[in-house]
Amino acid sequence: MLFSLNPCPLRLPSFKSFLTTLIQAFVALSVFNLLPLSAASLDDLTYVNDGNSVTITDCDEDASGELIIPYTIDGLVVTS
Repeated sequence: MLFSLNPCPLRLPSFKSFLTTLIQAFVALSVFNLLPLSAASLDDLTYVNDGNSVTITDCDEDASGELIIPYTIDGLVVTS
């Protein structure tokens, strides 16, 4: 007989393998949850607008990521 009429049995992963994969996924998601996912933004800066220019006076020290200070804020030149 060239062909078998019995279907191939489906191999399911063992419970230990499933549990290990589940724990690894949980740990990975937990680590990613602790990492900041957004870059620093203009909202992390404190600045003064005197009507002619903008002066940055402070920055949130808890901000993370790259902060690019723009040349202008609210249409005014950032002087310092």
